Amino acid sequence: MTQIDDAHFRDATAIVTLIRRGQIRCVEVLDLALARYDAINPRLNAVIAARIEEARAKAQKADADLAKGAPPQALFGLPMTVKDGFDVEGLPATSGDKIWARRNPACKDAEAVALLRQAGANLWGKTNVPKRLADLQTYNEIYGATRNPWALDRTCGGSSGGAAVAVAAGISALELGSDLGGSLRIPAAFCGIYSLRPTWGAISMVGCVPPEPGIEAEFDMWTAGPMARSARDLRLAFGVLAGSAQRGTAQRRPDLRGKRIGLWVEEPGFPLASAIGQRLIDAGSALSQAGAVVDLAPPPVRGDELVDVFLWLLLAQTGADFTDAQRKALNWLRPWFAHQAKNAVHPHTKAGYALRVLASHRDWLKADIRRQAIRQAMARHFDQWDALLCPAAPVTAFPHQTDKDFIEREIAVDGKAQPYGVLFNWIALASACGLPVVTLPMGFDAGGLPIGAQLIGKPGSEEDLIDLAEAMEEVTGRFMPPPI
Repeated sequence: MTQIDDAHFRDATAIVTLIRRGQIRCVEVLDLALARYDAINPRLNAVIAARIEEARAKAQKADADLAKGAPPQALFGLPMTVKDGFDVEGLPATSGDKIWARRNPACKDAEAVALLRQAGANLWGKTNVPKRLADLQTYNEIYGATRNPWALDRTCGGSSGGAAVAVAAGISALELGSDLGGSLRIPAAFCGIYSLRPTWGAISMVGCVPPEPGIEAEFDMWTAGPMARSARDLRLAFGVLAGSAQRGTAQRRPDLRGKRIGLWVEEPGFPLASAIGQRLIDAGSALSQAGAVVDLAPPPVRGDELVDVFLWLLLAQTGADFTDAQRKALNWLRPWFAHQAKNAVHPHTKAGYALRVLASHRDWLKADIRRQAIRQAMARHFDQWDALLCPAAPVTAFPHQTDKDFIEREIAVDGKAQPYGVLFNWIALASACGLPVVTLPMGFDAGGLPIGAQLIGKPGSEEDLIDLAEAMEEVTGRFMPPPI
């Protein structure tokens, strides 16, 4: 790479440090980001809205303030884009849906966005999402599909797909995304970057969809989190988003020695590409050699129970958007859905999903009771282990699939067709239990596509997980710029 290319792929911590030291101006940093945006966004379609002149004026003011001796905040002068599921003042809020776009003018910042702005970030653009953030690929009828910078014919994942591409491709050093059913983790894995899904409730979701625009409520399992090119940037961003910017800039000394890492790479009914499983096993060996205590330690709960509980909780929320007329039209089929789901070989069927979409409050409570049992079992598990290392997805990025409905799609795992819904399998545990997760790059498959892994911890262990991910960078792999 040339020096100019290197500059595009600095992490946020390095950029903010250079600005504070006076080694680069805020305007120069913004111009680098915009040059990259102009050069490659037409091919990638990551950023779907921008306010460039306003951003340049803010950068000029930041430079003037710094020259006058104003103390720089944690993200001072850092150009950023934000996922188009968050309201950002001055930018359109569509969530990839024409109806929602007309109902939401985004007149004020979402609460998480406001924290980024207060910390000095220069928010200049928004990134693409699937319609209503409801897919694990990124495309919609307004803006079209976003492409993976590692292979343009492959998906970038979803729903924070545009965000992941912007970070991976050198357009934005830091992004704000969100995750209910893998929306941070799968795009991070497919694009070879880092993400943090915090403990549920750690970061405000007010001003983010779902729920639909104008409703200031926070959904079960739904959380905001940063996407970045380094583990240390997750620490920086989490400090801001959790309301403790000083904590995010504190000096820490990540160390692998004595860390107890449980490895989870096999589960009945959880398909996994052999290259991904082997990469995680090799990573476990390397971590052991570096002083960590590593052993096979799957969760003390059956995988089919994890997925079943997660799907009840997830799809019950989806059903909340149905009108009374829609529910009435489907309810008479409920006995048939139940019969079909009971006799299915896996839960990812039309009948299985329809049954859960029609969940009653009683159904949800029963699923929640089962979730509490899983949480208690995991609390005991984390008495023995500092983190659980497992796949973020069963495959690397697959070819775009936009011509079929969600439930009709399939993906190939080692050449065998599997239902699209198996993408939920490995992410179900952390989503259902509200556990923090760092997604980190773990090298590449034989085709040169990124492999991503999850580091899952107990509630409130975000900083410990970030420390562990940072220590792992020298051992298991780090962010690498894509060949675009």
